[in-house]
Amino acid sequence: MARTLVNISELSHSMPIEKVKVLSYTEELEKINKIKFNLSFLYFAGFAVGLTTLFL
Repeated sequence: MARTLVNISELSHSMPIEKVKVLSYTEELEKINKIKFNLSFLYFAGFAVGLTTLFL
C-alpha cells in the first residue's frame, strides 16, 4: 500500500494532473469512436444482408 502511494506521488510530480485528465479524455473519445465505427459497420453489414435477402 505504501509503495502504491509512493508511485502515485511520483506520477503526480512527473506528470501534471491536467495532462492525465486530457489523456484519459482522449482515450475515452477513442473508445467511443471505435464503438461508433463498430456499430456503423454492423448496421451497414445488416443492411447489405437485408438487401441481398430481399433481392434473392
